[in-house]
Amino acid sequence: MLQIIAAKISQLHPLEILFRGTLLSLGLMFFGFAAWQATGSIGIVGSHDRYTAEVKRCEPDGAPGARFRFYQCEVKYRSDHGNHSAYIDKLLSKYAVGDQVDIYIGRGEQYSVHAGGFLGLWAIPTLLTIIGSVFAGVGVWPVRDTKVKP
Repeated sequence: MLQIIAAKISQLHPLEILFRGTLLSLGLMFFGFAAWQATGSIGIVGSHDRYTAEVKRCEPDGAPGARFRFYQCEVKYRSDHGNHSAYIDKLLSKYAVGDQVDIYIGRGEQYSVHAGGFLGLWAIPTLLTIIGSVFAGVGVWPVRDTKVKP
């Protein structure tokens, strides 16, 4: 197997080796960030309590002319201890007033609120994995044998 890889690499131009190595490295970095984000999401699911909350208000967060908009929503939910309200920061999607959303509330003294569902927990790891796959795929894609006609 190593001989096949060495034979393929020896046919490449040094700049192509550098280019492919750079793309493969970028792809692996994106995979690493995706794994880091996915580990955080798994930790949230395992260490936080899940509730269904109702959106009281949802407003844009950040500069008005920004290319990407994040949203901050105030939600109310009911637990065993009564009715509560909480804020969720850095949401990727805007919710309408009255929408029902899944949230994860931290247990104990560490109070944190995270949005549930796919967009709240898994959108960023999925996006990073797709981008990493594109970069790594181009970096390791087989080279076409081009024959020069005499």
